[in-house]
Amino acid sequence: MASAIFVVNCMFVNAVQAQVLSPLNKDFDDKSWEEQKTQLPPYPKDSNLKQIDIGPVTSFRFFVDTESINVGADGVVRFTLVARSDKGASNVSFEGLRCQTQEKKIYAVGRADETWVAARNPGWTAIGRPQVNPAHAVLFEDFFCPERIIVSSTSEAVDAIKYGGHARGRTRR
Repeated sequence: MASAIFVVNCMFVNAVQAQVLSPLNKDFDDKSWEEQKTQLPPYPKDSNLKQIDIGPVTSFRFFVDTESINVGADGVVRFTLVARSDKGASNVSFEGLRCQTQEKKIYAVGRADETWVAARNPGWTAIGRPQVNPAHAVLFEDFFCPERIIVSSTSEAVDAIKYGGHARGRTRR
């Protein structure tokens, strides 16, 4: 008799839990991610650029404009990235990293007259292997998404850049 009561009680508890939890789970599952509108930052100044060490993978040197870093409510870290070749050529882009999905997006590209032009195909793409996108992989793993968790604030992201990596980043362990 006691086992029959236990089974009935378990069934009752499970039914109550299902009723209580299902609306919360349904609301959470039905909400799709929505990217916030992005405003372009001022064009980067050399005085605001901080070099990031990506190792000997490429002849380019990479810099992040610390004044452009923003951690959005949508879970995207946005920043200006500057890539400079040994010959002095520069590529400037305003980008975002989405830690939850390990993706990157280019919003705009800098021009020689220090203005922005919108990216042609601004879509989210996988960051990929470090050999393919070394700067993005390092920014993801060591600065903005250590242990695949987004930094909690813009100041935390800026500090990670200024101090050569996040305390939870793989190169700082």
